Amino acid sequence: MSLRNRLLWVGLALVTSFLLALTLGEIYPAWWILPTLALVAGSVFAATSEGFERRFVPQCGPRPLGLCRIVVAFSLLVLTFNTESIPSTSYLPAELQKHMGFYSLLTQIPFVDVLVGNHLVLMIIQHGTQLALVGVILGWRLKITLPVACLGYFCIAAILRQYSWFYHTGLIPWLSLVTLAFFPSGDALRIGKKDVRDSSSLSNNYGWGLFCVWATIAIPYMAAGLSKLRFGGLWWEGANIQGHMLQTALDPMAFDFGWAVHSIHWPHWILVILGLSAVFGELAMILVLFSRTARMVLPAVMVLMHIGILFLQNILFLDLILIQAVFYVTLFDRFVPQSEIGSGYVSARSNLFHRGKLVLMAWVTLLVTSWMFTIEFFPLTSMRMFSKRADSGTVVYYELWQQHPDGRLVKADPSVELACMDDSRYRRYLSGAFSPNGAPQASAFFRSWVSVYNEQSEANKRIVRLILVRKQWNYREDPDSESRSTREFKISLDLD
Repeated sequence: MSLRNRLLWVGLALVTSFLLALTLGEIYPAWWILPTLALVAGSVFAATSEGFERRFVPQCGPRPLGLCRIVVAFSLLVLTFNTESIPSTSYLPAELQKHMGFYSLLTQIPFVDVLVGNHLVLMIIQHGTQLALVGVILGWRLKITLPVACLGYFCIAAILRQYSWFYHTGLIPWLSLVTLAFFPSGDALRIGKKDVRDSSSLSNNYGWGLFCVWATIAIPYMAAGLSKLRFGGLWWEGANIQGHMLQTALDPMAFDFGWAVHSIHWPHWILVILGLSAVFGELAMILVLFSRTARMVLPAVMVLMHIGILFLQNILFLDLILIQAVFYVTLFDRFVPQSEIGSGYVSARSNLFHRGKLVLMAWVTLLVTSWMFTIEFFPLTSMRMFSKRADSGTVVYYELWQQHPDGRLVKADPSVELACMDDSRYRRYLSGAFSPNGAPQASAFFRSWVSVYNEQSEANKRIVRLILVRKQWNYREDPDSESRSTREFKISLDLD
């Protein structure tokens, strides 16, 4: 690509980045825009250089990209069967919905907001997306199933977040799936058909497809690590790590291992090692784009980190565990003869509109700008998970109890009846019940849930009262995890 063409794409990226920052970001302080534009310009200029593809983009046949397609689609399919289900949102009042970025703009189209509130339509979206993802895995009619899967999961993810918060589960695999829509990922591992070579393979579309998928994983990981340093300072300090661990250990979560509660007796250096491993592991993930050794080592390290998060924070990032497999797909192409994968190969640098470079420049511009200007406009995000400090020495957590006609009190879990609240996404309403602004929405949510619960229960097992408990534990002054003293505040919600 000539210098003139490279500067053309740099200019386009700068304009896009500036408009994103101006419309969706937080330009504060004002001088922050200069390093952002410099970073975007430098990244795009480097990615379009003559040596970039030769040094970093793998040259491979169609099979690795086909395997990548299977891994990405399977990661999302598991989520739609495991924790992400939208039909039950039809039982919740529309007043609970939060603005959710580009999806909310979509619902401004006449009748769309009415349709996505219908239980039957939601079931069609849910199961249609699952069928489309199965089609993608099988490589069946990808020109139809792949776009349908992308749009369907976008709707599922946005609808769930409308009733909870902008969480990040499933976001990275979805970005990877969108990326695959621009590349010939169906030329291999297709049901009932032999592998073929794409007619445009002279531009190494298979290798570029893999590299762009890797970028949609590596850049968000790096952004997550940088956010911890940007908003948390010395984020790896033991007191901060302990605070985050205790918060998720005591809050209602999908899992309850309870290991973190005993961390108050752990040596300080263990907590520091855990924090350093998390931050610098995330930061190091950008190296997978430039080093084959890093691609063999760092994804395995991330799997171990997410397993540790599961046991220490009761959070399962199943999608991020599964998707690490995309970094190993080239191993299955190792013994393909060079004559097959390189026949007639020419670099993409001479092609102004080469899809690989266009997709890479688009993701670099969007993801870098989103982090630099803390854009949180679904699906754009600055990846600020657990980036705030949690070293106050006090943890506030909540409990929810349901009372039956015979007076029995039982711990409640709304996600049993409302699958959309799986992974304890109702925590927003537990904390909101104790604030003037959040109390009306909390009351509306719990009354809606109880209505569904009572319709499905026998008369003697129905809920007549909910008790919400807010507890506060100063674990530094009272570190005894077995008999911790707490300050309790209760709210009783009578259900007549």
